Amino acid sequence: MHVPVIANDADEVFEYQDESVFLFEDNHGTFTVNGEQELSHILMTPYWVYRVRLLNLGRTSVMFSMEQHELAVMEIDGIEFVPESAHSVSLLPGQRLSVMLTAKVSNDVDYGYQAVFFDPAASLGLADGGEQAKSADIRATYKGTLEYWTDNPIKAEGEWAATGAHLYTAQMTPMVRFAEWEPTKIVTIDFGHY
Repeated sequence: MHVPVIANDADEVFEYQDESVFLFEDNHGTFTVNGEQELSHILMTPYWVYRVRLLNLGRTSVMFSMEQHELAVMEIDGIEFVPESAHSVSLLPGQRLSVMLTAKVSNDVDYGYQAVFFDPAASLGLADGGEQAKSADIRATYKGTLEYWTDNPIKAEGEWAATGAHLYTAQMTPMVRFAEWEPTKIVTIDFGHY
């Protein structure tokens, strides 16, 4: 199992109330999210803005979506971008990205979310704005719940990810924050001698 190290920026451009991290891995045909073969419940607070960090450490590609919630991609591989909204996003092997998510106003229904692991050969078409992965390309699908209130009914599953906008990250515009970058602090980590 791997553990991500997240360095928060002191000059964070985006504001959010909470965050979640999803670490996608595949190990010889065993697909996991945060070390588990299932997705968890995410407790949601109405009106809050969440940052969702997605890290793909696997050899397969991953499509991630949250039912009836727009995902605003704002960071890819450590570079901030002008946010672009989509119903679903795909991560290529080794890719990481962050999305902003605004919780619904009402807390009377819960929603599903999913991570679909698929063959990286199918992702080549996705990266170029091509077709969605076909069922033969899919290796595993895990579903979880965005929980607004305990014992809420879960909104009936629709075709949100398949029918809505899918973001192709190659088409995004990077943000320019600094005229000139200068390091403010150099950190050395000594792991000892082996």
